[in-house]
Amino acid sequence: MKGPFTLKDKRRKFRTSVKLVTEDGRQTHRFFRSVDISTSGISLSTEFPLDLGTPVVLDFMLPQTPETVRIAGEVIRHIREEPRRQTSKVIGMGVKFRDIQPAHVQVLKGFIQGGGDATSPK
Repeated sequence: MKGPFTLKDKRRKFRTSVKLVTEDGRQTHRFFRSVDISTSGISLSTEFPLDLGTPVVLDFMLPQTPETVRIAGEVIRHIREEPRRQTSKVIGMGVKFRDIQPAHVQVLKGFIQGGGDATSPK
């Protein structure tokens, strides 16, 4: 789980509300819609991304899981409408997970590989 996202990361389209709290002492709560998720991070839809390098805590639920998943992360990229043009509109941000618990990795793997059942990794 070190380094940036790679094309080899298995990702899954995933729509849910994500509560994000910044770790800078202000405890600013913001809600985002997820775009997709992997075991290394999540893409969030927003026209107003946080600054690159901003540490955050994410709270979200996966389908068929009984509890909220809480994972620390860091904003590592801004997603643009036209990726090759730096002047194009920002439509999201990528958050890399850090300090992820092994149990959360298993839950995420189960969700990504299992077609929605996050409770039983395959």
